[in-house]
Amino acid sequence: MKKFFVFVFLLNTSSLFSQEINNPDTTALKLFIENARKEWNVPGLAVGITYKDKIFFQNGFGTLNVNHTELTVNKNSQFGIASNTKAFTA
Repeated sequence: MKKFFVFVFLLNTSSLFSQEINNPDTTALKLFIENARKEWNVPGLAVGITYKDKIFFQNGFGTLNVNHTELTVNKNSQFGIASNTKAFTA
């Protein structure tokens, strides 16, 4: 879990020191997310990162349903998050 928070912190602060992002190579980011998903036994997740009002990265990882692995997560997959939005909108 610590790895995840360190990654998110570094990802968020790196934009403060970087130049304009043009055609970034996201291979390492995809590999990191996929490895973390498997390590934490997460069936599927979607990740979106924006920078200066532009979409920097969007991708789905894993499966939508543990029992139906042919249903993969993509950038348009929807997840129910119930009242979890209160933590970052209040």
